[in-house]
Amino acid sequence: MPRDFLQGHNNKINHSGKDNPRWKGGQRINGYGYVMLYVPDHPRAQSNGYVLEHVVIAEKVLGKPLPAKSRIHHHDENKRNNHNNLVLCEDDAYHFLLHKRMRALAECGNVTWGKCVFCKIYDDPQNLFIDRQNTTYHKSCSAKYAMQRRKSEPVSRFLEELQP
Repeated sequence: MPRDFLQGHNNKINHSGKDNPRWKGGQRINGYGYVMLYVPDHPRAQSNGYVLEHVVIAEKVLGKPLPAKSRIHHHDENKRNNHNNLVLCEDDAYHFLLHKRMRALAECGNVTWGKCVFCKIYDDPQNLFIDRQNTTYHKSCSAKYAMQRRKSEPVSRFLEELQP
């Protein structure tokens, strides 16, 4: 009589990788929506053997590993589209700038315009003041905000007044 459910009766069968019944060709989508490929010998592979697909593609195009601080930007902001859609950024600052300009283009139609932190309106950089922290604002909005703070009135009321 066979003993079907004894512990360890099936240990000799390898169910990892391609031998796993749930194998989907070595592709999966991670929690952030990026496509991952099963490449266990890749230097950037996670402990489960998966690597971001856009990293593999960029390294293949470059012919060498990506620099340590580089980031890959998806031009159409579709995390699953990794073909003719990738821009290699030297660092986080350039990647952030691309996203900032894309938001400006979508909201006001001009990539060079900045957004006032007080009134939340995009305007020509010549009309905005940029401080040391790279914060942009209208001087008039800043003055109104400072005057409101001096009066000790709630800031939320001030922001409501600035909204068009």
